[in-house]
Amino acid sequence: MSPNGLTAVEFYAGGGLQSIGVKAAGYRMLAAYEWDKNALAAYRHNHGSCIVQRDIAMMKAAEIPDADTYILSPPCQTWSVAGKRAGLGDKRGKHMLRSIAILSVKRPPSFWIENVKGMLSKKFAKVFDRFIRRLSRYYNVSYRIVNAWDYGVAQRRERVLIVGIRKDRGFTFKFPETIAADHRTQTLRDVIGDLPAPNADERNPQDGRYSSQYLSRNRIVAWDKPAFTVLTSARDASIHPGDGSFDMDDVRNGTAGDRRFTVRECLRIQSVPDSYALPSEIPISAQYRIVGNGVASRVAYVLGAALAEQLNENKTEVSAI
Repeated sequence: MSPNGLTAVEFYAGGGLQSIGVKAAGYRMLAAYEWDKNALAAYRHNHGSCIVQRDIAMMKAAEIPDADTYILSPPCQTWSVAGKRAGLGDKRGKHMLRSIAILSVKRPPSFWIENVKGMLSKKFAKVFDRFIRRLSRYYNVSYRIVNAWDYGVAQRRERVLIVGIRKDRGFTFKFPETIAADHRTQTLRDVIGDLPAPNADERNPQDGRYSSQYLSRNRIVAWDKPAFTVLTSARDASIHPGDGSFDMDDVRNGTAGDRRFTVRECLRIQSVPDSYALPSEIPISAQYRIVGNGVASRVAYVLGAALAEQLNENKTEVSAI
């Protein structure tokens, strides 16, 4: 989209998959913050020098630029059903409190927070209500579990999205509805069917083959279906059950054996354009982690476009609180 006149700052920016969608929706990215050195290198390689290596738990409000929206994706492992689910008992869980503190002090006109849907589980119901109450001091807050497959992504990826509009703006964000062309229409064949055979260094390191015994959780996906959630481990994603051998023609014909997705395939499944590249010096395990931890680019685009439209339709001349 053409520039929308709005600015954004991203926290816990990872490798910049979400920033792709934000920028595509017309925002100007003023700054992004990330601690992990590999994710930082990936972001800088694709988005330039606006990324800063910072521990967000140690940041001062004065160093954060004002912007029309703040975008935050605090660590999710402590809330995930795949983890130990320690919540605020894990130091990573406290980043959610840090995010709320940043918003409470800086009070940008809008924000969105992305995290795993486990945050909405019964186990964390009281904690989540606490988060919403704190955010509601200054913001009209909306939240929803969003499935990326509903928005044109070939992946069943469910995430909770919390969107806040500062109360002086006088409205509450409405999540965009899906359109028929996007709603659960994309499959693996659509997004990775044209890719060449993987390189040798993308094979399972244990034996150099694509063997199902090295794939955890039995996350086998048929060619005409969307992927499961792309995870951070190379062992957690695979395609099409079969005899264990692999050839791209076999995959297209529906006769291939189990194998893990390549990094590029995972990027395609995350709706990331091929112009995005991961530097070769980043270890392959870190590349998978960067992609698995990212936000599907098209989801960020759809959400960002809806937020921009609503902010621009409800412009005010009220200064920051």
